[in-house]
Amino acid sequence: MTEDVKKSLSIIIPTYNRSHQIDKTLKSISDAELPQDMMVEVIVVDNNSQPDHGLRYRELVESYQKKIKLRYEFEKKQGRSHACNRGLNAASSDWVGFIDDDEALDRRWLIQAMHWIESAQADYVGGPCLPDWEKSPPDWLPAHAGQYRGILGWIELSHAVVSYDDFDGELCGGNFIARTDLLIQLGGFNTNLGRSAGNLLGGEDGDLHTRLKAAHARGYYDPAFSILHSVPSERMTLRYHFRWAYWSGVANGIRIDNGDSRREDVPYAFGVPRYWFSKAFRGTFIFLAETCCGRLKKNSRAVVGLMDFFYLLGMLLGKNALKFK
Repeated sequence: MTEDVKKSLSIIIPTYNRSHQIDKTLKSISDAELPQDMMVEVIVVDNNSQPDHGLRYRELVESYQKKIKLRYEFEKKQGRSHACNRGLNAASSDWVGFIDDDEALDRRWLIQAMHWIESAQADYVGGPCLPDWEKSPPDWLPAHAGQYRGILGWIELSHAVVSYDDFDGELCGGNFIARTDLLIQLGGFNTNLGRSAGNLLGGEDGDLHTRLKAAHARGYYDPAFSILHSVPSERMTLRYHFRWAYWSGVANGIRIDNGDSRREDVPYAFGVPRYWFSKAFRGTFIFLAETCCGRLKKNSRAVVGLMDFFYLLGMLLGKNALKFK
């Protein structure tokens, strides 16, 4: 195997009906500092978008091919996991990276990727996803208090490089690189999980991370390996937060049923940890009390309370979640 092949990276961008956003993502890759002896290819995977978006994707790919090695793939099966697996199987590099279509790379993202690939210390590496606010966030946003930040794609786990074996943080699927052969060996992303049209089901990233750790793969979180994640105004609404909590519960219900690390050593009732019932009903009471007192819009604790209820509801239905796909 040549030295050049060892330093190659395929960046996969799964995308669905976001041709208006992906231009910013592709520009950030084009503008990023590229190590002289690193080969990078970018694979845009259209996940069966509407025809007008599909046409725009092809136009953007053609325009950026003058600046970066870039190609277009089409995945008919709806769902982010299907799109990620399509890109994984199409990759020609020894390392593969995953970013989302509403993100922008830090200018030194490729430099950090090269550092880890050359070091041979890791099998996979993740980094922070920092918020790029479309407007000022509201006072009630749970993310202000460090709760439910995943709803915004806001991931900050450590201020220093740390092994994933040494803390409980999960890999963020919108910002990581890994050895291609390892991901293929593990079967890629779980297609029973992951967002598709009409729902906010997630969990595919955490499921993959569980299998990486079970395979004793060496993983690190690097705070310098960062991206900016767009936070549009529609994500800063109560409705979106409650929907996200429900679908997050569904995903974790599926993962509990599959026997992964989400299963806790605590008493269970109806297939979910029993403590969630008291947590959810206590949270609902707080939400109703704060709403009656007119303090909801200033109280993230009240919002989290009802989110806990929807999360429990999602977990209870998680065993039947495949019917929704």
